[in-house]
Amino acid sequence: MFMKKTILLLWLMVAFFSGVSAQEEQENLKWYGFRSNGFWSNWEVSVGVGPAWYTRYGDSENPSFSDLTKMSVSASAGKWFSPIVGARVQLDFARGAGILLDYPAGTNTMGLEAGDQISFNYMFLHYDQMISLTNWILGYKLDRLYNGVLALGFGWAHNFTYHNNNEFAFNFGLQNRFRLSDNLNINAELNCMLTKADFHFMADGPLFGEHRFATGFMLTVGATYKFPVSTWDPSPICPDLDPYNDRIASLESDLDNAMKSLDEANKQIAQNQEVQDKCAKELETALAKLKDCEARPVGPTQGVIENTDVAITIFFDKGDILTPDAQNTINQVANVIKKNDKNTTYMIVGYADKSTGSYQGNMNISKKRAERVRAALIKQGVRGAQLKVDWKGDTEQPYSEESGILNRVVIISLMK
Repeated sequence: MFMKKTILLLWLMVAFFSGVSAQEEQENLKWYGFRSNGFWSNWEVSVGVGPAWYTRYGDSENPSFSDLTKMSVSASAGKWFSPIVGARVQLDFARGAGILLDYPAGTNTMGLEAGDQISFNYMFLHYDQMISLTNWILGYKLDRLYNGVLALGFGWAHNFTYHNNNEFAFNFGLQNRFRLSDNLNINAELNCMLTKADFHFMADGPLFGEHRFATGFMLTVGATYKFPVSTWDPSPICPDLDPYNDRIASLESDLDNAMKSLDEANKQIAQNQEVQDKCAKELETALAKLKDCEARPVGPTQGVIENTDVAITIFFDKGDILTPDAQNTINQVANVIKKNDKNTTYMIVGYADKSTGSYQGNMNISKKRAERVRAALIKQGVRGAQLKVDWKGDTEQPYSEESGILNRVVIISLMK
């Protein structure tokens, strides 16, 4: 049983200090609002000496207070993880005193009798969790004169004098520290070891069942040396960034939407530019055609038609509608035809502009233009038997294809 307890205690200590060593690289570890300074910072060692008292509850009698008072020494090594939380391992050597009660026959191997006063030496090795009460309650202050430290832990107690008794024990302590410098403190510490009642003298038998526990008190005065000297830097205060992150996300979304709108606008501008370029090209073409129209040969509408031996050209602006100039030309042509031989035959041929319209559409419009001119001549008194009609659509262009609208014509010529 003793071996199991010892192994468990050592395993707990090893696990604890293994976890502590993992902090060595965590320079920015946050702990209660302060930064850790690394594994090798904020270590300390302590020593102390003073009186000790041991008593077992349930005894019908105990030695006098003066007989109970013995001596003790202690030594510890510890580390602070923050201004509030720390840990230490402490070794106490003390001497205790007690009254031997009656014991079953046959168990006395030391020549002792019931009622004899006994003294014994014992050791207590324990691990304690340290809490700085002043830093916890009043806040951290490097140069504070007094600091109160609470120590709570457990460990292994060993009786050197009687039967080498070993027991599991708890420790409760209050350490009062008085600052001399950044490195050095003077301590006054009260520790209480709580263990089984028969720790000071092992004897089997039912009479020990009524004794529940025993305590060992140690009041020591000593010193604590801290190395290296380290101050505790507050951790950076991290504001609530969620509203800012939400706002940033919203702005990024708005920016994405604005970029998409800009892309669409650029596309629309590009399309508009294409339309403008196309319109400019069409305007340039129209101006060129207009220039060709202005330079076309003088037609019969600019003079008096005296004979029909030459071809007569009737121009159309669009469709098959006769313009006033075209109608004037037809009137003059009709007068000449009526004066000429009644047996003379004339060919009326319609044409269309190849640069516009489809093949079939141009055939139809050229036919309508020719028939329109024939009907207008008949209306002016020309005999229909003298007029023949034909149409070419855009298969033939009287003028060059670049002339465009000049090919929207009907040509009247004498058939020989």
